Amino acid sequence: MNNRNLAIIVLSISAAALAVLNFSSKPAVAEQAIAGRDYAIVTASTSVGGEALYILDNRSQKLAIFSYDPNTKQVRPRLVRSINDAPRAR
Repeated sequence: MNNRNLAIIVLSISAAALAVLNFSSKPAVAEQAIAGRDYAIVTASTSVGGEALYILDNRSQKLAIFSYDPNTKQVRPRLVRSINDAPRAR
């Protein structure tokens, strides 16, 4: 077996292993992170199949929602509102 055939075999095995790992792994999911008690950050799936990032600023009592648009491949702001304007649960 010469060096060329050995290189082809090693690269083929590496490609097969990476393909199996790519299809069998789950995507990364962050549920909540709090930084210095000033911010709360939460991710969630949207009803249309995308992902949304909710950021709560505890100092100013503002909520910002950003979502990823897969068609344009951009993160877009969806809402910035005061917590006081949000509907209350009863």
